[in-house]
Amino acid sequence: MTGAAPSARVYRSLAELRRQGPDLEALNLASRRPSPFETMEYLETFLDHDEHATSGQAPLLLVLEEAGQAIGWVALRVLRERVLGLATTRITFLATHDVDRPGLVCRAEDEARCADAVWRHLLEQERVDAIELMAQDERSALLPAGRALTGWRVRTFASIPNSTISLPRGTLADWFRSLDKKHRRNVGRLGRRLLGAGRVELLTARHPEALGAFLDLYLDVERRSWKGPAAAGIGRHPARVELFRSQCRPGRTVEPVIHLIALDEVPVAAMFAVEFAGVLYAREITFDEGYAALAPGHLLMLLAVGDAISRRLTLVNLLGFFGYYKARWGAVVTPTRGVQLVRRWSPPWAAAWGLAVLRRLGAARSGSAEETFNPARREIEEAEGQPAGQPAAGLPGRHAERALLRETLRRLPAGRVGRLDGASLEAALPFRIAADAA
Repeated sequence: MTGAAPSARVYRSLAELRRQGPDLEALNLASRRPSPFETMEYLETFLDHDEHATSGQAPLLLVLEEAGQAIGWVALRVLRERVLGLATTRITFLATHDVDRPGLVCRAEDEARCADAVWRHLLEQERVDAIELMAQDERSALLPAGRALTGWRVRTFASIPNSTISLPRGTLADWFRSLDKKHRRNVGRLGRRLLGAGRVELLTARHPEALGAFLDLYLDVERRSWKGPAAAGIGRHPARVELFRSQCRPGRTVEPVIHLIALDEVPVAAMFAVEFAGVLYAREITFDEGYAALAPGHLLMLLAVGDAISRRLTLVNLLGFFGYYKARWGAVVTPTRGVQLVRRWSPPWAAAWGLAVLRRLGAARSGSAEETFNPARREIEEAEGQPAGQPAAGLPGRHAERALLRETLRRLPAGRVGRLDGASLEAALPFRIAADAA
């Protein structure tokens, strides 16, 4: 290694990169933070099912090479759009949602040199008016601090934080004891309440024959949650449903898992996650609003962590938003920054200048939705010991939903679904079931 910045080779489609696919996948696995969202498989799926796709956009894939060998790469896109009625171009990451801290893929020792090559190419070769890089943590090599950016206006702002739980080599009980005592007591109290309301079962799908059917069950729970009316879940757009469904098909390098909590054969909480490089990524979690008083999401989270520990995974990545709540589960919350560069006197610069003036005049309000409103507030309030939801006696019947689960399990071959209930479930829990343990 010479220490000089490598050269940047430009590709305008993922198809052009397929020949280099194995080398790029190896770089991902060798990087400081391997990511399922930086695999060729995921990026191709994302492009096929991007709910926010617009005309006038195209991939910009930069492969950083030294002596003809790829030592890093980054997946970006160029968007051609209109700002203030004028044609303009903007660069962002290729995948801008349903990901975790997108960025440069390379070995840790090559990050600085690869970042230099990326910035040199973007600033000198692409001739765009704006560059926007979301969710960069403080270790990101792509942060522009210390770079000469003559002719550009640079702004950084708070972006989506990440919350990740480090798992012990021991047991679920070992990890549970590491949590705050008040949170442990609330989880135990709510778990006993749920177990006292009827027959509770954890159902887990990993086999491709079961994943598609369990995604349908997940979507049915989501329809009954706050996420359905708020258009905040997987089902908010047909393209997003297909993005998740495509990950359930056979032969994927990133392994999906869907957990369901059923109460008297009614699915009341569900999680869609993926496993990659020893890490569980909890991509979506939802619960039936009619069962909020029983807080089934708490037991689901607990058992999902227990399953990850039993599989000897090292981390549970809870992704972004609601970090203050996830911290109660022992997650370390990592702040991130968004970076925006706009070329001076360009249409985006003029628009940004106008917004800055409005802010100074007090016409624009600032604030984080995470800090002011949490749509999952019922379960969180319940965890704090506040009243929430309906009493157990007022739980909905959900006859159609019970029938759907029964039919789904009947159609699946034996052994395709993991099942944990009864004495086995109680034995797996890190708190005592007896009421005097509250």
